[in-house]
Amino acid sequence: MKRIKLSFLAIFAVIASALMLSACSTPADYCENVMGKCTKLEKDVNKLADQIASKDIDKIQTVYNENLAEINETIDYLQKIGACNNQEYLQKAALNFAQTYKDIYENEYATAIDILKKDKKTFEDGDKIAFMFDDVEAKSNEAKIDLLNNFKKFIQEFELTVAQ
Repeated sequence: MKRIKLSFLAIFAVIASALMLSACSTPADYCENVMGKCTKLEKDVNKLADQIASKDIDKIQTVYNENLAEINETIDYLQKIGACNNQEYLQKAALNFAQTYKDIYENEYATAIDILKKDKKTFEDGDKIAFMFDDVEAKSNEAKIDLLNNFKKFIQEFELTVAQ
């Protein structure tokens, strides 16, 4: 009898956690969770920029690794969270936002860090980093604008109020 109860509790726990991930409790909570994850990614980029300015390669690499891990966790979360009231557009925009940052980290930022690790840097290296950061800004702004447009649509559709 005890085994049956434990099995029942285990099954219930799995189903309950699946429902919590796939359903939104309220549109406001859903929106807050999704946007909170994206805001954290944006703040993490600023931490990396601060470290790059410090030129401490070990700290830069540490922050880079932490941020990339956070991006991957955010992508997993956003893939699992599902739609809210059959509306997927905010989830998809947030997922695109996080995946854009993953691409930036794995390409432009990884290349910039490799350049910074070089013993002898050239003016071309500095130019390459500057041009990469221009590309990063364009890519991230496009994803950010898409996310913000879908955020506005979501709060209008669900008649939510944004507190400052």
